[in-house]
Amino acid sequence: MDTDTNIERQKGQGQPVAVSDEMFKQVKAGIETVNLQNSRDVWVRRAFGERTRFCVWPNQYADGRKYDTANQKAFPFEGAMDSRYRLADMILRLQVAMCKASCKMGSLRISGVEVGDNSLAGHITTFTQWVLNSRIGHDYRLEVERFANYGLGDSPALSLMHVGWKKEERVRMASYGAMDILQEVVEGGGELNEQTLLDLEALLLDPDFEEELLTRIATRFPALKPGTIKSKLKELREEGKADFPESYVHRNHAEIKALRVWDEVFIPATTRSPSDCRYVYRREWFTLADIEAKAASGEWTKEFVEQLKLKKGKTAIPEVQEVTQSAQQMYRNRAPVYKDLYEVFYAYLRATNDDGVTGIYVLPFSAHCEAPAAKMTLLDYPHGDFPFAWFVREVISKNLLDSRGVSELLVTDQNYLKTFRDLTSNHAQLFSLPPYVTDMRTERDMSWRSLGRIRKRRQEMLEPIKVPDMPRTTIEAQKQIMESVSMYFGLPVVEIPALVQQLLTQDLVDNFLDAMRDVVRQVVQLSLKYMNPDDIRRVCGAGQDLNIEAMRDNLYLLEDIQINFDSRTMDIEYIKVIGELARDILLAIDTDQTIDRAEMTDYLTRLLPGNVAEKVLRPVQSAKEAERKDEMNNMAMIASGLEPDMKEDGQNFGYRASVIEEKITSSPEYVLSLTPLKREMLEARVQHLQNQAGQAENAQTGRTLGRKVTAAGV
Repeated sequence: MDTDTNIERQKGQGQPVAVSDEMFKQVKAGIETVNLQNSRDVWVRRAFGERTRFCVWPNQYADGRKYDTANQKAFPFEGAMDSRYRLADMILRLQVAMCKASCKMGSLRISGVEVGDNSLAGHITTFTQWVLNSRIGHDYRLEVERFANYGLGDSPALSLMHVGWKKEERVRMASYGAMDILQEVVEGGGELNEQTLLDLEALLLDPDFEEELLTRIATRFPALKPGTIKSKLKELREEGKADFPESYVHRNHAEIKALRVWDEVFIPATTRSPSDCRYVYRREWFTLADIEAKAASGEWTKEFVEQLKLKKGKTAIPEVQEVTQSAQQMYRNRAPVYKDLYEVFYAYLRATNDDGVTGIYVLPFSAHCEAPAAKMTLLDYPHGDFPFAWFVREVISKNLLDSRGVSELLVTDQNYLKTFRDLTSNHAQLFSLPPYVTDMRTERDMSWRSLGRIRKRRQEMLEPIKVPDMPRTTIEAQKQIMESVSMYFGLPVVEIPALVQQLLTQDLVDNFLDAMRDVVRQVVQLSLKYMNPDDIRRVCGAGQDLNIEAMRDNLYLLEDIQINFDSRTMDIEYIKVIGELARDILLAIDTDQTIDRAEMTDYLTRLLPGNVAEKVLRPVQSAKEAERKDEMNNMAMIASGLEPDMKEDGQNFGYRASVIEEKITSSPEYVLSLTPLKREMLEARVQHLQNQAGQAENAQTGRTLGRKVTAAGV
C-alpha cells in the first residue's frame, strides 16, 4: 500500500495533517468491519446474557403469573407461577459492590523512586486524592460503577474507561459601565490620540466616533450581532451601563467515561492485549448545540458540521440493540433514542511518522460525511498510549473478546432454579386448592388448575384430585446448583471453604484495581499537564516553593501508584487478629528492630473502615518533629527546675532518648549549667525513656519504671 494512504503511517513529525480521500476511506472501512463482527457473534451472546440478568421473555405479566393468549395456552395451567429468579443480577450486584468498595476503601499510595522523591510523591498523592474526590467527584463514582458493570456483566466481559481532558466554555451576562467599556475598546484599539482619551464621556456621545466605537465593541464581543451592538451602545449612552455576554471557562478538567464494548467503543476482534491493539473507535452522540459550539471554536470544520446536520439520528451501527424490561417487546432498536442527536466517531490509530517513531493519532469523523471533522492529530498525552484503561473479567484465550460475562455463564443455572421455584409454587397452589373431578354431563369446560374441573364419565359426586407430594429430589437439586454456583464465584456462604472465597474475591478485587490504577494514572498525568500551576499549589497546600515543572517532569512517579485493598479487611474481626498478631508475635520477636513501626502503624490504621487513616495519620517526619520539639521543651523545663511527667505510653521513647543524647553531645554546656538536682532529673528522664523503649523492644513486663526525682522526696 502506498505510504501516503496507509493509515499506519502519518506524514510529518506529529503536526496536524489533512487526511487524503483514500486514507479517509480506510478509516471508515473500519466501521464496516465492526458491523460484520458485530452481527456474527457479539450481540447473539449479549442477548442471552441480558435476557438472563433482566429476566425478560415473551408474554410476561407484572404479577408473575402465566395467562392464556389468543395464540397460546398458558402452560402448565393459567395462573401458574412465572417467577423472575434474579440469580445473575444478585451475583453481579455483589461483585460490583465489592469493586466499588475496593476503590473507596483501598489505600492509594504513590512512592518515590529515589530518596529525594518522597516529598514530591507526597504532594502528588494529595493532588491525586483531590482530583478524584473533588474535581471529578460524583462522576467518578458513577463511572466506576458502570466500569464494573460492563466489565463483569456484559458479553464479552470487557470494558474500557476513556480518560480525556474536557475544556468547555459557556456564556454569561455581565454588567459593564460606560467608562469600563470605553476604556477596554479604546485602549485595545490603540489608534486614538492622548487628548481624546482624556474625555471618554464626550467620546461616547460623539456621533463622528460612533462607527469606530461600534466596530471596536464588535471586536470585544464577537458573539453580538450588529443590531444588538447598536442597542447596547444606546443603553450605554442613556443609562450609563449595559449587560454584555462574555465567555468563561465552565469546565477544564480530566473527564472519565466508562464505555460499553460494541456500543460506545470498538476494537479489532483479534486484540490480544491493550498493548498490541491496532486501533480503537469511540462513538459519541452530540446535540445540535454541541456540534455548533465545536464549529464556532474551530475544533471542527464548519463544512463538516453543516453536512452532519443533515444526518440527524442516523447511525453507522444499525444492528446495535438493547434489552428492555417490557413484557410486550423484548428488544427495541436504539435508533429512536438518538433520533435528535448526531453520531460522531473518534478513530484512535497506532501509526509511525516520517522518522519511524510510533504515536497515537486521533481523527474525529462521521461515517455519513464526505470529509473528517478535523485534521489527523497526534494525541499528545503524557502516557503516549491509547487514552483508555481496560478491565477484562477473565483471560481464557488469545483474544480478549472471548471473556465471558456473569450473566452469560449463569443462563442454564438460573433457568433451572426458576423452573424449580415455579414448580414449588405451582405444587403448593394445587395441593392447597386442588382441581376437582366432576361428571361430564354436568360440566362442559375442563380446566387443570387450582379449583379447576376435570370431567369423568359416571362421576357420581364432586371429588378433589389427590395431588402427590413434592419430590425431595427437587430440593436437593436446587441445593446442589447453588453450591456449584457459590463455589464457582466464591460467594460468602457457609458451604464454601473460606480459602476459596478469599482467593476468588481477592482475584476479582486485584483485577479491578489494576484497571483503576491505569485510570488514576492517566487522570493525574493530564491534570498535572493542563491545570493552572497556582491551582495545583493551592490543592497541595504549598506555596511558590513547590516546583510544578518538577512535578510534571517526574511523572514517572505515577508508574508507582499503588491501590491496595484486602477484601478480608471488611470483617472487623480480621483486623483485630492482624493487630494482635503484629503486637504479640511480630514485634516480640523483632529483637534487631528490622520492623519499621511507623510503617506498621500506617498499615494497620489504613485497614480500618471509613477515612480514619486520612484523619489521624500524619507523615513520619512530621510525627518525629513533633516528638523532638516536645522533648526539647522537656529539657528546658528541667533546666528551669521543673520535672516533666514520666508517661508510660503514647510516645516514641527510643527517639526521645536519642534527642536528649544528641543535645548532650552537641551542647555539653547544657549539662554543665545544671545543678546536681537538675542533673538527677535529667538522668532519671533518660533512664525512664530507655526502660520504656526496652520494654517495647523485648515485649517484657515488670521492668522497673522511671520515677520522678521530686516524687522520691529528694
